[in-house]
Amino acid sequence: MSTLIIKQTPNQYIIEISNRINEEEIAVLKRRLELINKLDNEGLNCLFEQTLVNNKQSDKGGAGVGLIGIAKKSFKKSVFQFYQLESNCHMFSLTAAIDRFYKSKNTPHNEQKAK
Repeated sequence: MSTLIIKQTPNQYIIEISNRINEEEIAVLKRRLELINKLDNEGLNCLFEQTLVNNKQSDKGGAGVGLIGIAKKSFKKSVFQFYQLESNCHMFSLTAAIDRFYKSKNTPHNEQKAK
């Protein structure tokens, strides 16, 4: 079960995604998300290109470029969590905010963290 919710506020879009994952996938996804949250826009661009070139796809076909794309447009780091549903089944959720008036591709996605 996957969900995608997009909320609009006066100044931003809030994107909420969730997906079921197996327990053994958590560590890899968590490391990937922590890396994405640490990178500035230049680093995200490099990771995006590197991911496409290396074609590192998951069993489900995704290469993580969607998560990188969201981070490139977000003005602060994404918030993510894992919830246990059953013994080996978990729910992954991620929330990201994107400025409704986003114009510059050179703005770091985590610029508010530095303030």
